[in-house]
Amino acid sequence: MRVNKKIYWLIIPLSLAGVIFYYRNSYTELTPLLLTKDSYSALKMDSVLNRNLINVLHFYNEPYNKDASNRILVKRSLNNDKELVYNYTLKALDSAWLNSHLDR
Repeated sequence: MRVNKKIYWLIIPLSLAGVIFYYRNSYTELTPLLLTKDSYSALKMDSVLNRNLINVLHFYNEPYNKDASNRILVKRSLNNDKELVYNYTLKALDSAWLNSHLDR
C-alpha cells in the first residue's frame, strides 16, 4: 500500500507539469494590440497587417502557424505577453522598421 502512495505522489506532479507544459505551448490566435489610455486594445487584423506580423515573427524567430482561414497562431505564452505583442504590432505597423530590418 505504501508503494502505491509513493507512485501516486510521483505521478500526480509529473502529470500536472505535463498539462501545464502542454497548455503553455499550445497555439492560439495572435491578437494584435495597441496601447490606448493605459490599457491594451485589440486591433482589427487585415491582410497587410497579417503579412507584416508574419515578417516580424520570422525576424525574431518566433514559432507560428497559420490555420485554414489564414489566421496567425502563436504559442499561448507569447500571446499572453501583452507588452511583447504590442511591440510586435508596432513594428508590423512601422514601414520604416520593416524596410530596414527585412529582406524583401
